[in-house]
Amino acid sequence: MNTASTKTAITNVVIPLVLGVSGSLIASFLFLWWLSSRVPNVRISDIICASSLPDGKLYEIKIINDTPRDITNVRFQLLLCRRIAQHGGDVIECDKVQLRRDDVLSIAGFDRTDKDYCYAFRVTTQEPLEQRWQDYDFLELRMSANDSQSNYGKVFVQKYQLDKDLVEGSFAIGNTLEVRGKPPARKSTGTRE
Repeated sequence: MNTASTKTAITNVVIPLVLGVSGSLIASFLFLWWLSSRVPNVRISDIICASSLPDGKLYEIKIINDTPRDITNVRFQLLLCRRIAQHGGDVIECDKVQLRRDDVLSIAGFDRTDKDYCYAFRVTTQEPLEQRWQDYDFLELRMSANDSQSNYGKVFVQKYQLDKDLVEGSFAIGNTLEVRGKPPARKSTGTRE
């Protein structure tokens, strides 16, 4: 076999093979990068609003979906936690707080023109948090959600301290986590705004 036919064989077989494999790898990495950028992005209020209702107190935590797409399979857990000293370090013990709704099928994607604010949600409970909180070090909200396009999931955690993160009032409506001083006159059902 001469060198010209060897060069032709390399040119006809090896170079297209290398180009095909490298092109496939590049396309796969680009697709994976694009898909991994499709994860939920939410804002969770760093305070808890407490307001008086005829049948007790209502506690609210506001969540805003900043993702331009819907988030689905949304689940919430509100936990009262305390540190317990053990040999070798602290152990966190948690008790679950009963929420009015602990899961939602979907929360709409963020849209500045949405006059119904379907991208905002309030997690609510009527359990006497201030009484129960006395025996615990902190309160923790855990939220998990999936992106409706990629189905990639993400878990969000927000911690609260009784002495500084619990305020009287209610959240303002819309794309804000600000608090109004006047509590709502309605009975919240733990739904969209």
